[in-house]
Amino acid sequence: MAKNKSLEKYFDKHSLLWWDMYNRRKFALYLFNLCFRRGLFDRWKLTFESSQPITGKTVLDVGCGSGIYCLEFARQGAKKAVGLDIAKGMIELAQQKAQALKMDDRCQFIHIDFMGWESPETFDVVLAMGVFDYLSEPLPFLKKMVEKSKGLVLASFPGRSFLREPIRKLRYRWKGFPVYFYSKEDIAELAQKAGIRNFEVIPFSSSAYFLKGKLND
Repeated sequence: MAKNKSLEKYFDKHSLLWWDMYNRRKFALYLFNLCFRRGLFDRWKLTFESSQPITGKTVLDVGCGSGIYCLEFARQGAKKAVGLDIAKGMIELAQQKAQALKMDDRCQFIHIDFMGWESPETFDVVLAMGVFDYLSEPLPFLKKMVEKSKGLVLASFPGRSFLREPIRKLRYRWKGFPVYFYSKEDIAELAQKAGIRNFEVIPFSSSAYFLKGKLND
């Protein structure tokens, strides 16, 4: 992910909040997200529908946050799920959750920048949810995802919006880091340049896209 220190600090500070976004531990927050951040749940559904069958497969979650995708992949039968994130607080929380749920034998979490991560291992599924929002150079990132995958590449992208885009840009600029937006054509061009020949760009939520790239077909 990006090397912006403000970005790292933001996600490090809000690690528990990102975990709570997907569950009912704080029902008011869950209900708010269900109503106003529907995209979180839509991309979750698209990810797991696109990955089936997952039993016995390996997964790499780039920008894994609190580890909730890795844990769900493990729950659904993945042999191994590896999560990478630049925020130390996110990784620590993910490790705690894996231990508490007794999934630490199949879930591994590493505090590292993906672009600086060196490993010979490749994975059946490589995903990045809510990551391309913060990348000033998305093409090298997507190319590396393709290199690490032996089957499927999945990613979410925030779409351009006349109303939401300028508001979100301003809000995150105050936090100390920029956000980036994409058209369907932008994503298709990225996929082609990254070497993905068989792909779909699927609209979801009010203004977002889901990239599903198959490398073996």
